[in-house]
Amino acid sequence: MSDVTNIELERFQYLLDAWGANDSRWPEDKIDFMNDILRRSEQARDLLEEAQEMDLLLDQNTAPEPSSALLSSVLELSDKPVRGGLLGLLWPFQLVWKPAAGMAFALCLGVTLGIVNPDFGLPDSEDTEFETIVFDADLDLELDDDNS
Repeated sequence: MSDVTNIELERFQYLLDAWGANDSRWPEDKIDFMNDILRRSEQARDLLEEAQEMDLLLDQNTAPEPSSALLSSVLELSDKPVRGGLLGLLWPFQLVWKPAAGMAFALCLGVTLGIVNPDFGLPDSEDTEFETIVFDADLDLELDDDNS
């Protein structure tokens, strides 16, 4: 009697995993699909029953109360002033000199490479000759077309 495809069942299972068995949690545009597949498939009804059991277990589960030690440590941390004033607000990490030293090293390396090899990144003379040949050939073809 089931004319439901495996793809439809997989989609229904995915939606059950995402939204649960309670149709009030489902998006409005998916409720018609839910009702249709439940009407047509016994396997879909079994999946819904499993999802209802899972929802019941999840609803029964409550978060544990935080211990007094945890609460006091969090409150103690919140009372500590920010070290370093404005710099501490802008850079909340402990050590400022490490990233600054890394940036200074990168700057020195770039300046050194620029001084040692000033032609770095410029086209070679062979590339310029190749471009000249290509563009000249293109111009010669246009002139030949005009003469014919």
